[in-house]
Amino acid sequence: MPSTMRPPSRRKASSMSSSGAIVARLNMPSTMRPPSRRKASSMSSSGASAGRRIRVRGDTPVRSRSSGHEASLPPSVVVIDAAPYDEAPMSERTTRTQIEANVDDLDPRIWPRVIEQLLAVGADDAWITPIVMKKGRPAFTLGVLCDNGVANEVRRVIFTETSSIGLRETIVTKHALPRSFTSVEVEGYPIAIKRADFDGTEVNRSVEWDDVVRVADALGMSANDVLMAALQAVREQQA
Repeated sequence: MPSTMRPPSRRKASSMSSSGAIVARLNMPSTMRPPSRRKASSMSSSGASAGRRIRVRGDTPVRSRSSGHEASLPPSVVVIDAAPYDEAPMSERTTRTQIEANVDDLDPRIWPRVIEQLLAVGADDAWITPIVMKKGRPAFTLGVLCDNGVANEVRRVIFTETSSIGLRETIVTKHALPRSFTSVEVEGYPIAIKRADFDGTEVNRSVEWDDVVRVADALGMSANDVLMAALQAVREQQA
């Protein structure tokens, strides 16, 4: 149909350019007229500057990597290349399934076996937390962190090894610092030392407890004495 509407002024065209960029980027048809090249140039610099400040908080946070013009698009369109915004770039980020169940009627002597079985089927970690349930009954919350690929085996252990008849699951993000190992010696026996780095700086060192127990048994010493000797060796190693 013929239209008698007047075209938008240059000032209005400038305000429409950001909407035009969104429409063009989404491959949607648009009948908006592009602004003049002079206005487009102004929009490009301000649009790119705004793009570099984008921080979208939510399930998929992003950050701008670059901005510019695409040959196939009008010169008024600013293309912003966005990438996921990583709040902890120096740690390994993985998605895990966290499974929980509240249990108030299980013999407490069974819990060590439950934890053992959960780790045996591939869970990253498993733990119990004391809680108080309705009617003041003491109970435990069983928590398990695992890859989704072994989640069904984790469910099987919970339902067969405990008295739970229900559970809940949450998808979580796990951050793990890069780890490396060194060793120290106590009376000629090696003990592994695990170190963790963040942003290229060592932030933690810990003595492997299984090695402490092994050396204590071999030397006939208390585990505490071996641990203290290992920690002293770590301090000397850092000096």
